[in-house]
Amino acid sequence: MHDYTPQDENFCLPGITSSPFDQIRRVDEDGEYWLARELQAVMGYSRWEDFSIVTHKALTSLAIIQGEPAAQHHFRRVPKTIQMPKGAQRRVLDCRLTRFAAYLTAMAGDHSKASVAEARIYFAVKAREAEVAQQAHQQPMSDIEIAHQFADLAQRHLAVVLEKQQLREELDVAQPKADSWDLLASLTSVTGVTHYATSLTISVGRAWFCTGLFVL
Repeated sequence: MHDYTPQDENFCLPGITSSPFDQIRRVDEDGEYWLARELQAVMGYSRWEDFSIVTHKALTSLAIIQGEPAAQHHFRRVPKTIQMPKGAQRRVLDCRLTRFAAYLTAMAGDHSKASVAEARIYFAVKAREAEVAQQAHQQPMSDIEIAHQFADLAQRHLAVVLEKQQLREELDVAQPKADSWDLLASLTSVTGVTHYATSLTISVGRAWFCTGLFVL
């Protein structure tokens, strides 16, 4: 497996535009791509642990729509060597992101970050440019169409979450009523009535009377 280091011939392609996303764009025999650890900094994430959650969320969403093989194709794990203090080096895992994978990663990012908003615009434009360039060729499904499916999936997921929340709220309302019926059922015995009377500091006879009213 190829180890991606800053010495790679196609480390970046400067001079194309002033966009920081173009500055970290790479190209190999399979096409253009971005490395997640480089995209992390440009999208405003200081910790890899936080950004890896974003890429995993995007990968999972694509796996649901197109299947695990497609997700692994767009989000390919690769080793990378990073420089440590005193000239030392350390090998870490990185993720090779296709243009579409980078777009999904931007969509899964923190919407409150300005750099994430810039990433979404950049990769949406890139996807549109690619779609226009490929209009002369019949495509099974374009990046934009997949993105629409992704958005539809997100909406359906939200609907499920809201439905679960509504059911949970209805259960919270029904639970006290169920508890009351359980209490009423327990009062049909002498022991239950005695406990009820003790908790309310009333006589057992009066408790029997109140229980009779409940039953009626």
